[in-house]
Amino acid sequence: MAVNTWNAAVDSDGNNVGNWSLGALSSSDTLTFDATSVAACNLSGNISCAAINITSAYSGQFDAVTHDITTTGDITMDGTTALLMGTGSVWTCAGNWDSYHQTLTRQTSSVVMTGTTKLLQVKSGTGLYDLQISGDIAASGLFFNLAVWNYFLVDAGKTFTAACYYGFYLRDFMSADIYGTVDISSGFKFYLRTQIDLRIKTGGRITGLGTLQTSQGSVGSQISEMAGTFDPALVIVNRGITLTGGVYGGDWTFSQNYIDKSIVLGTATSQTVEFTGDVSVDADKAGYSYTLDMATHDCDAKFSGDLTLAASAGTLVWSEGATSVVTFDGTGTLTDNAGVGTLGDVSIEGALTLGANAVCDDFATVSGGSFDSNGYDINSTGDMDWASGFSIVDPAGSTFDIDGNFTADTQTIVGSATWYMDIVGTAVVSGIGSVSNCDATGTGGTEVDASAGPWTDGLGNTNWNFGANIAIKAMHHQMQMAL
Repeated sequence: MAVNTWNAAVDSDGNNVGNWSLGALSSSDTLTFDATSVAACNLSGNISCAAINITSAYSGQFDAVTHDITTTGDITMDGTTALLMGTGSVWTCAGNWDSYHQTLTRQTSSVVMTGTTKLLQVKSGTGLYDLQISGDIAASGLFFNLAVWNYFLVDAGKTFTAACYYGFYLRDFMSADIYGTVDISSGFKFYLRTQIDLRIKTGGRITGLGTLQTSQGSVGSQISEMAGTFDPALVIVNRGITLTGGVYGGDWTFSQNYIDKSIVLGTATSQTVEFTGDVSVDADKAGYSYTLDMATHDCDAKFSGDLTLAASAGTLVWSEGATSVVTFDGTGTLTDNAGVGTLGDVSIEGALTLGANAVCDDFATVSGGSFDSNGYDINSTGDMDWASGFSIVDPAGSTFDIDGNFTADTQTIVGSATWYMDIVGTAVVSGIGSVSNCDATGTGGTEVDASAGPWTDGLGNTNWNFGANIAIKAMHHQMQMAL
């Protein structure tokens, strides 16, 4: 690999062989810019070479104009004058890219990184216009950030590792297509700023032990396609965002941090947005509202971890769709400290524990699930149904306020102290079950009909009809007397 040095012996044309020390341009050359000549270098055609080395001794300006640059090795830029990357120019680099010390004027250029296990470092505050990852590339290093301003692409089967000290940024009003993998390293952040359209394609993945954070701008970003995998360790949403239907891993923290904003779930009807980790939502801007919007697209939501709702300064609004269902399918705690009102129709498919009082419309369950009221109250403005195989953990001290009908099937409910049911509609339980210490008097006054099974009266119950069934303690006492 020969060193071919810029000397500008004839003029400023970077494609004129008379301006180079070797008198020719070869694909095996390392094109070097140093103190030999500090004259400007303007390309008049495409260039292919082994490497480019712009030293700190070069104070001239390199201008790609509209032409492409291809290297099989490294590109190193340490010049003292801003480099013009070109209008529509494509820089293809198979080696390392290091412009940590030189200012880049990105214009409308594209950078395509094709190497394997290569580094990408760009001076903070400059950034790239388009960036395509066609190899296995890491953006890493101390005391710099990397920003992309127009379009970001990770090709299928390729990996981009985000490990910039001050973060990797997708800037404003741009889009990104992820066919390969974005790996956010532990302790580092991948930022989506203002109105980013992120599309995770089939086979694509955003992952890692680091943090994805959106949005710092005035207009929220969106994930408009979720055909791959999304599971970074932590997601921080400042202000608004739109999430298309799909499965979203990691723990999510939503904070309003601005004027009225919305978290829009779904981009079309009949979608489900599923969070597999813990989710917390906080309306933290005094005088403004933060809305979790399921209504616009009548979207369903599914939570596998904890769901915590708060309004530390503003107002949190939960906007349910006409047919939306909120499903809890993991082991988690629902804590509504914001008092959002009804969550809409709720389905319990996992093990749900209350961390505060809660309100829903219909309350549905499936076999294998469980509900622990944990001393808090649950108000169902619609019907409540406990399916066969669904468990109720000790409900001592809680009130189940049911404005519609109540059904249950084959539960064994052991209240260690009095608990309450207030039922407006019908109340019929079936199967072979048992209950203790339930006061179902309430203001609704509906008696619970437990005679069909029949259920067993474990004593301490009020306003329950067990038919001919004899309370188990009383029957045991009678048997002892007979002996």
